[in-house]
Order: sequence, then C-alpha cells, then structure tokens
Amino acid sequence: MAIIIRIDVDRPYGKRPITRHWLSRCGSDLWLPRMESFGYLTELKRMLEMLGDCGARAHAFFRRCTLPSDNILEMVAAGGHEIGLHLEDARSFDTFERELRLLERNTGKRILSFSKHGSGGAKFGRRHHARTNRRGTSNGPNRLK
Repeated sequence: MAIIIRIDVDRPYGKRPITRHWLSRCGSDLWLPRMESFGYLTELKRMLEMLGDCGARAHAFFRRCTLPSDNILEMVAAGGHEIGLHLEDARSFDTFERELRLLERNTGKRILSFSKHGSGGAKFGRRHHARTNRRGTSNGPNRLK
C-alpha cells in the first residue's frame, strides 16, 4: 500500500518562540524577505531531512509567503519530492493563476497540483480568501491538467 505524505508549508518562520510567530504573521500578511538566520522554513528542512533518512517522498504545498529558497529546492530535488501550490486566494481563476505563476517563476517548474489553505469560511490572514465558489471551498489536493 502506498502512502502519500502531504506537507502544507503554512508558516515561513514557525510558531514558536513568539518572535518567530510574529515574523510568520508579518510574512503572511505583509512581506518579509527570506531570512534564513531567523529560521525561514526550518521545520520544513527538518521534515525533508527525516524523510530523506527514511527514503520517503512527499508533496510539499507552498503558500506565497513560504516560497522555497534555493536550499529547499535542492533538498526537494534530491529527495524526489513534488512541489504544489497551497492556494490562499480562491476568489477567481485570475487570483488562482497569479499565485500559481508566482510559484512556477520561483521554482522554475511547472506546478501540477494544488491544495486550498484553510477550511470553511474562516479568514486566516489578509491574503486568505476561503471561498472558491458559491457551493463552498475545495478540500484536498487537486491535479492540474
């Protein structure tokens, strides 16, 4: 039986201590450069290392505030992992396409899958818009053609 490991890369600097949580909120709602010295995507690096030790692969879904650094891209390639979009703004196809193209430009790869950030009608930040259509939100990873 195959197991698919999905990693939603939600917080650029993690949640603890409070300074890293604050940096994550600012990076999500405003803009911050990628500051490796403050722990940019440190938790993801640890996860990719653990997966590498086990010979396991994963699908990592990145938000616009967690775009992968060159170091992360190298780890993803070395481990045979896949990259997907963790969509924040699903108000229209145009907003979806903007986020998709941003990730494709950053990674230099065609992105073939996406997942929706958040659930239900809750708003998790300035750029997060939960609704995808009149019937509700999309759940789970989706494949792009």
